[in-house]
Amino acid sequence: MAAALVAIAGPRLAALAVTCAGCAPRAAAPPPAAPVAVPPATLTKAELRPVLKAVVPALAACVGDGTAAGVVELALTITSDARGTSIVVDDVLVTGPLAAAPGFRGCAATTLAAAPAPRLDRAGHATVRYPVTFDPQPPDNRDAAIVDAAARAAAAGRWGEARAQAEAGLTRTSLDGPHRRRLIELAGVAACALGDRAAAARYQALAAPAAEAAIAAACAR
Repeated sequence: MAAALVAIAGPRLAALAVTCAGCAPRAAAPPPAAPVAVPPATLTKAELRPVLKAVVPALAACVGDGTAAGVVELALTITSDARGTSIVVDDVLVTGPLAAAPGFRGCAATTLAAAPAPRLDRAGHATVRYPVTFDPQPPDNRDAAIVDAAARAAAAGRWGEARAQAEAGLTRTSLDGPHRRRLIELAGVAACALGDRAAAARYQALAAPAAEAAIAAACAR
């Protein structure tokens, strides 16, 4: 009886083995989808203004006795997250006598990165350019004629002259904020008209919001 059972069961099991050997392998489950990286939001200039107003005055410690005048252009990457607000100094451009001051650039980068910055209302980041003027004498606009000259050249379509005048004016520490903002706008619009998009982008980053829009509109033409 036992032999009969083996004889009967054996072929069935063999057939089952042959059938399964010919089966297609079961497809492996797909790996879980990788999480989609959400780029951080871009912070606006208006949101960054309190940060810049809080940290930029710390640069005064880098000027030494304060007698060297100059215009400083800061290129900064500012990040806001759960840890707070952090600043990375990408570049420090200096014109005027202050450019010769030993150690100013290094001091500026270290000071800004270490300066306590206020928290912002939302997470995000931005790369900005910010101009700062140092002069032991307050601005008196004695060089305001250069702003008018740049504006006249721009109105006449003499873009090379307009840009040259505007850029020369931006090195003058005698000019106050409104004059400097006008020069940044004129330089940016002229750069657009001359096809220098890299320079135009730099002036857009430096410009106040209204002037930034004017430069963008000029480049779109």
